[in-house]
Amino acid sequence: MDIYQQLGKTIRALRRVRNIPEEIFAERINVSLNRLKRIEEGKSRISIMLLDKIAEALNIDTYKIVELSKKLYKTDI
Repeated sequence: MDIYQQLGKTIRALRRVRNIPEEIFAERINVSLNRLKRIEEGKSRISIMLLDKIAEALNIDTYKIVELSKKLYKTDI
């Protein structure tokens, strides 16, 4: 599993825990629904700026998304 897959799974899990529908979340981070799905599947690379926007929409620090990804998938990012 690569870094984008790890981050995507973590982003999806955090979004679901917060009960944010895909459509609303995509709008909040200013991407298409299709792009969000690709991000959450780890099929789309994301910039640090987009990761920061995602973190803000999830009300979590950016570095915590990375740390959570590392813990969940036991790897060094």
